[in-house]
Amino acid sequence: MRSTLRRISMAAVAAMAVLTAALPGTATAQGGQEQQGRTYYVATSGSDRDSGGRSHPLRTIGRCTDLVRPGDSCLIHRGTYRERVTPPSGRAGAPVTLAAYGDGPVTVDGTRAVTGWKAAGGGLVAADVDLPLARDENALFLDGGRAMEGRWPNSGSDPLNPSWAVAERSSTDQHIDDPDLPDGDLTGATVHLWAGSNPWSQQTGTVTATSDGALDFKGGNYRCTPLCMGNQNYRNYYLVGAKATLDQPGEWYYDTGEKRLYLVPPKGGMAGHTVTAKYQKWGLDLSESSHVTVRGLGVWGTSLRTGEKSTGVLVEGLRARYISEFSTLPMPRDDELAIPPGEGHIVASRVLDSGVQILGSGNTLRDSDIGFSAGTGVLLRGSGNTITNNYIHDVGWMGSYTPGVEINGSEHTVTHNTVRRTGRASIDTAWQLNGVPFKDNRIAYNDLSEAMRTSRDGSPFYVCCNLDATGTSIDHNTVHDADGQVGYYIDNSSSQFLLHHNVAYNTGTRGTFFNGHSGVSLGNRDHNSTYGLGVGTAVRLSGATDATGTYFSNVVGLAPVEISYPIRPPWCATTWCHRPIRSTPTPATANCGHGPGPPQSTRARRSTA
Repeated sequence: MRSTLRRISMAAVAAMAVLTAALPGTATAQGGQEQQGRTYYVATSGSDRDSGGRSHPLRTIGRCTDLVRPGDSCLIHRGTYRERVTPPSGRAGAPVTLAAYGDGPVTVDGTRAVTGWKAAGGGLVAADVDLPLARDENALFLDGGRAMEGRWPNSGSDPLNPSWAVAERSSTDQHIDDPDLPDGDLTGATVHLWAGSNPWSQQTGTVTATSDGALDFKGGNYRCTPLCMGNQNYRNYYLVGAKATLDQPGEWYYDTGEKRLYLVPPKGGMAGHTVTAKYQKWGLDLSESSHVTVRGLGVWGTSLRTGEKSTGVLVEGLRARYISEFSTLPMPRDDELAIPPGEGHIVASRVLDSGVQILGSGNTLRDSDIGFSAGTGVLLRGSGNTITNNYIHDVGWMGSYTPGVEINGSEHTVTHNTVRRTGRASIDTAWQLNGVPFKDNRIAYNDLSEAMRTSRDGSPFYVCCNLDATGTSIDHNTVHDADGQVGYYIDNSSSQFLLHHNVAYNTGTRGTFFNGHSGVSLGNRDHNSTYGLGVGTAVRLSGATDATGTYFSNVVGLAPVEISYPIRPPWCATTWCHRPIRSTPTPATANCGHGPGPPQSTRARRSTA
């Protein structure tokens, strides 16, 4: 109910924003002051040789952005605009505004039509086309729906519910044995791995040789174990990007050498069907812009980004679909990481180069609907940015650490968002990406559900690693109905997190987990939170060599609180539980610095703190 009401509210606000944008001659600054400037009009029936007046609209948004100055507006009539939009900067109090006119959807489309299909033998058709993106970032759409790149085994249309092959236990870190492998040459295909003893991230490699029931590949992670193929608990994989895998209608393969696109046609042939291919990674590119308002626009097969120096950008009422597409998980550059290569390469893959990106300072994304990304939904990076009242969904299906919302930096506000159906976390914070400080952030009133659909070791709200979150509050959030292990996971020696008035249910074995991971877990607090059905432990603190300042109080739950070795004092846990507190402290010393130590009684009790 809460999620539904939020979406209704979001839709209503977005609709009001579009209607406001329709008022000719008026642009509204981010601070709410009306700024009078010139208004240009854009329509698919217009001409870029015209003046841009109401009766003589321009044809392209790009021509309008060539003309506008601070305080000016582009009002855009309904239609599809296949172009890359790069607006100039406005000024504080006089933004440049790009807004839907209000007579129907306005879509910046990052795709172009593919025509000239001819029979190519073997039941395939082909078209000669020079696709400009990297091979692993290509995307194809058939009759307005995402077309599946040729893969084995075949899978359904939902990328967050993929089909996997399972390798034999005789496989090794760079070799797969599987008697069910398809016939044909698979050399050059991408092998997507979800393998290991406890695979907390997926990875990809390239097939180098194939034989009957076996293949060799290069790539993936050299950390064996835990992340490798072989005699492991998980040996899942699939193949993508080989012509030999084309065997069901709608599947495609692009030969980069021949610049030829192959397709299994729909039943009955290509007559009456439309195919488009992705051409633009950033259709709304504000990477060099500040003080720009984008209101009521849509993007399809492309995305929006601001830049590291952007400020005063307001994006509201955005409808984004199929924002990022890729089929490989490359190792990031060493200079993108704050930790040694290896493990960090995998967890950081594609986090920084996918999604709608709000970078810089003092920028806002609100009242928007963002869906369908192989990677990140929204990347928040810099300082003092706001993401509020958005619906973010169906993202992160490649199974790396790309979440619904990635938060890097300080003084951000992430509130009242609904994040649903993610491959891994709904909201993720990651120090390993350049070691950016994480201070004074507010993450509150978010509804996070159906997370961890392509991973198991993680949570809807996930923190990694070694973060000092001084001044940060995680409060009034609800996480529920997720795979994985935990509702709120403060992992790998992160400290100074304040959690309060949060809710978790149906989230695995724990509500909140403070994991020292053989290091410290300092000053972490959880107060007045509620942990319901489907949670094995309300709060767990473990693996910390020092938990000074850690304090839990007034936790309401149907499961115990657990504190386990090797913790040094002082710590404090006072709880209202339907089940007892369970603790295994170090002898006679694990206490709050005053009194006899943690309770051993099996009776529930209520805190007076």
